[in-house]
Amino acid sequence: MTGLVIGKFYPPHGGHKHLISTARSQVDRLFVVLCAKPNQLLSGDRRASWLRETHPDCEVLLVDDTLPDDSQLWADFCLQVLPVRPDVVFS
Repeated sequence: MTGLVIGKFYPPHGGHKHLISTARSQVDRLFVVLCAKPNQLLSGDRRASWLRETHPDCEVLLVDDTLPDDSQLWADFCLQVLPVRPDVVFS
């Protein structure tokens, strides 16, 4: 089973760690999609690096946060950027 967690993780904190670890324990493969804007003080690259270090058994994808706050648009976008369709989304 494949799972997905999506967020800004700005900055990553204990709640994010718990969410990702809990999600990972329930699936065979977990994608973590990190949404970042170029003008943020804490860069997306740095946040993605921290997530990869903390969760080496997850696949962290860094994407530009350019879409409006619309769940359907983000769902469609994730289906385009992920190599497989997730079975479950954790939030």
